[in-house]
Amino acid sequence: MLNGPLDLRNALLRRPDQFVQTLTERLFTYALGRQIEYYDMPAVRKVVREAKEKGYRFDAIVSAIVESEPFQLREVPSADPGETVTTARNVTQ
Repeated sequence: MLNGPLDLRNALLRRPDQFVQTLTERLFTYALGRQIEYYDMPAVRKVVREAKEKGYRFDAIVSAIVESEPFQLREVPSADPGETVTTARNVTQ
């Protein structure tokens, strides 16, 4: 049981990898505009590893997500029906 913000902080600091993985999964969901899938998990783990190397800094997490393959290759809907745009290559299908 947590008895205030200090207990919450200490609980998070005891398991930083778990906290950062959950945070990364939620940020990926937002960044991709969809739920993450099993095939996204290698990218999630890579972000967590890179964040660990940089002291779990928030900017390291965000930068690693932006540089990740799922984010770079995401498809966004176009204004034209039936057309999608791949963001990394800016290729219209």
